Amino acid sequence: MPHAATLPASGRHPFFWVAAAAAPLCLVIYIGGAVAIWRYGSYAQSFGWTAAATRHGLVVASVERGGAADGILQPGEVITGVSTGVIPPIGYYRRSAPVDRPYTIRVASPGPTQVTLTAPVVRVARLGRLITLFLSAVTFGAVGLFFGLVRPDLPTGRLLCFAAVGTGFNQLFATLDSFSDQLPWMERLANGGLSLSVGMANAVLFQATVRLPGPSVPRILWPGLGTILYMLAAATVVTFGVPGAILWWTDADVASRILFGSTWWFAGGPMLRTVTELLTSLGILAVLGWKLAFVRDPAEQRRLRWLTRSGLIASHMRARSWKTFSGFWQCPTWPLMSATSKGMPRFFAHSTAQRVCTSSRRQSRRRTADRDGDDRASHKPRRGRQNPCRRIRGPLASLTWVPFCDYVVR
Repeated sequence: MPHAATLPASGRHPFFWVAAAAAPLCLVIYIGGAVAIWRYGSYAQSFGWTAAATRHGLVVASVERGGAADGILQPGEVITGVSTGVIPPIGYYRRSAPVDRPYTIRVASPGPTQVTLTAPVVRVARLGRLITLFLSAVTFGAVGLFFGLVRPDLPTGRLLCFAAVGTGFNQLFATLDSFSDQLPWMERLANGGLSLSVGMANAVLFQATVRLPGPSVPRILWPGLGTILYMLAAATVVTFGVPGAILWWTDADVASRILFGSTWWFAGGPMLRTVTELLTSLGILAVLGWKLAFVRDPAEQRRLRWLTRSGLIASHMRARSWKTFSGFWQCPTWPLMSATSKGMPRFFAHSTAQRVCTSSRRQSRRRTADRDGDDRASHKPRRGRQNPCRRIRGPLASLTWVPFCDYVVR
């Protein structure tokens, strides 16, 4: 084989050992996430209101009807301060408040006022939704490690390994977000680390899609759009991942002071995250459409059609996130978009597993045929080695057919 000389003496690509070392770490993270969901997933701290970070400070974004803040706070009021141990509830960022006593917040509009509220821990019926979202995260992580262990020699396999594992961490972060402040200190630190994976996985996934078999894409897509996506991903990490991790890694009072003192830092993170994810989905859809239009191999066409379906569903799923920033979710097709978004991880995981298994199986058959030819020439019967992909394809493929949910957008 032409590339055999570049491999180490053991015959393993160096990236194989990277994936092998990451597998136990991912297993520990996912087991910890499963235990946290089982213990705390049925409970949530009910604030009854949400806040939004702007460049001019924190404002009340919404008030839950019948909640603890109904009739006390009004949307648009400016928040100037909170009592000890309180972090206002802002999107996916950390939130915190005492559960055994009231807390106070100070609002500046229409006049300086101090109000007293409560944030009790209540039981909610969402365990099934969290479990399905967690299974989606596990599926992406398993598919990513599968690529890294089975085809570490392919650049596309390495990129898809990073992208799928990162996407799994993103979904695990979304799963644990609603009750993370109830977790022990070490698990809160781990959850803050998961927020750092937001953004970059999307750009890596786009680059991996560009490198899929098929014709080369136009330069406007790569490196043009790819460069923009990597810049957006880096900005998302800086404006969303880093500040989110800081809030999780610090004391509640310190986190609150950081939040009030640097609201401009938290203002654009959620929007930038949504723009990055939606633009990535549309870019992947454009790349797959280009390749599907020019590829002629029937097997490649079938796989590209699978991925194109996942790209369409991913675009619908990303569009769901815009309900946080506009009235887009009020459109008549909203129920259909919400329903189709549940299948995105299934299509992606199944199509990628199919491709790796098919490619690995072909190479295994080719190596077996070459060995059989040598054995016939030397009159030494020899049984071909079984394809290792076949032993793990069944459990992985069956896992990908679970109807998973995706990100939970407030």
